[in-house]
Amino acid sequence: MADNFNLTEKLGPYRNSALYSLILAGIIIAFVLVIILPYKHMLKKTDVEILTLKDQLARQELQYPLYKNLLKEIQKRAVDDLTFINQEKLSKEDISQISVIVKNLAEKNKMIYSKSNPDINSMVNSNGLIMVDVEIEGLLMDFRNFIISLNEIPYLQDIEEIKIHPIEKNRRFNLKIWLAVE
Repeated sequence: MADNFNLTEKLGPYRNSALYSLILAGIIIAFVLVIILPYKHMLKKTDVEILTLKDQLARQELQYPLYKNLLKEIQKRAVDDLTFINQEKLSKEDISQISVIVKNLAEKNKMIYSKSNPDINSMVNSNGLIMVDVEIEGLLMDFRNFIISLNEIPYLQDIEEIKIHPIEKNRRFNLKIWLAVE
């Protein structure tokens, strides 16, 4: 056993070729480990996401007729004296009539009309809308009726804010409403 195993002597003239072969094998292994395996993992993850989305889409396609029917039912249904009417737009010439309209609604519902100020500056920032500050006084049940009749105005878009302040016998109600304007 005096002979030691010497690989360089055994390879002889093929020593450089063996070295190049080892370097090439190392590059191939590094390529597989750095590029191909993460790419394969990413593809597998993407396949799982695709299957999840296909499953979700299939469930939505099954539920769509039910959703459509429920949406029709919701649109048909009126909520306790509220009527949903088609939206119209107030002409710019009739902006001066807003105070008269709000005053008539307040008096019709036994409320005391204080003010309603259309804010012309609000028309600059909002597309086709004008904000109106309304102040009325009365009982809470009369205010409920006022809100219901306010909903009947065809150009009412939104009630942004309602503030209620107690006063001696009644309450003072401050509203910010948005009306659609041509």
